[in-house]
Amino acid sequence: MERAEKDLQIGEIKSRFDKMTAAVFLDYKGMTVEHVSKLRAEFRKVGVEYKVCKNTLVKHALKDAPYVSKLDGALTGPTGIAWSYDDPSAAAKVVKAFKKDPAGEKLTIKGGLIEG
Repeated sequence: MERAEKDLQIGEIKSRFDKMTAAVFLDYKGMTVEHVSKLRAEFRKVGVEYKVCKNTLVKHALKDAPYVSKLDGALTGPTGIAWSYDDPSAAAKVVKAFKKDPAGEKLTIKGGLIEG
């Protein structure tokens, strides 16, 4: 990835964290493409934005945030982040409901943030 592209992605990630009311960090390892697509559709229904992010880019985007050191455990391995912008509990509710479905058996919650 080119440096300019990395800087652009870091800026996009930072802006998502700046305007979010909550974020849920997820490990999607072992899930099929079909199941991840279903999860993305559920997030879209409630206005939650979901993106798979490189951990190092997230760390760079949050380097000035006071809580970044607490996220070290969540920023290892494959990481998907679900940002809620209106209802802080929207992403968590979708994940909770999805984990009850057989499609969500392998979905793991790594951590979360509520307004910093």
